[in-house]
Amino acid sequence: MRKYRIADLVVGIESRYERVYRQAEPYRIDDGAKPDFCLAVPEDKIDLEMSQGLESRDDAEYVYMRFLFQRRLIDFDGLVLHSSGVVCDGRAYLFSAHSGTGKSTHTQLWIQRFGADRTFILNDDAPALRRIDGRWFAYGAPWSGSSPLNTAARAPLQGIAFLERSETNWTRQIDADEAITLFMAQSMQPLRRAPLVRTIDKTIELLKEAPVFRVGCNMSEEAAQTTRDAMLAAKPK
Repeated sequence: MRKYRIADLVVGIESRYERVYRQAEPYRIDDGAKPDFCLAVPEDKIDLEMSQGLESRDDAEYVYMRFLFQRRLIDFDGLVLHSSGVVCDGRAYLFSAHSGTGKSTHTQLWIQRFGADRTFILNDDAPALRRIDGRWFAYGAPWSGSSPLNTAARAPLQGIAFLERSETNWTRQIDADEAITLFMAQSMQPLRRAPLVRTIDKTIELLKEAPVFRVGCNMSEEAAQTTRDAMLAAKPK
């Protein structure tokens, strides 16, 4: 079993195929730390993912292991949000939207606007979130969808934005009641009812404590500037 440090947890991974190991290599550790939990995907679950239209068992294992990781992360005050996460000047900003809206394009605009020396992609599809000592942090993780973009790093969470396309750039901070439906539509659903209930409880806690926005953007560098200015000005609740 190989060991990895992901979201400040030691995760043991047993993989039958190479994609998981390849993606997880930047997170690998070789010390004597005991795993907080271990992940392995049974063959029948790989068969299940293949039945959903995936073309290779390598990809099927990778996708299912992402859900196992999310399930175990709940036990450590953690969540996973379908989003593109960017770190700028040491703070993390997460942008979530339905596929095709342009969340990855938006985070790339941040790199163009603020520079690669100040800005990097934390995870382009599924960053992890954990509450540690009363503060929320965003993390890179090996599972980043079809994108290879993820970084073995963490940063304090500055805010979450739900993107929509607009001819003009605008931001509006929203409360937890409005945000919960948006968040749950983009979270990676757990495998059983009990974890789902715990995920909802943890999500409500997050949305009451972290600034959350609806953002309209026109995919220009000005959109990145407008969004950052508004999110940076917001204070955790």
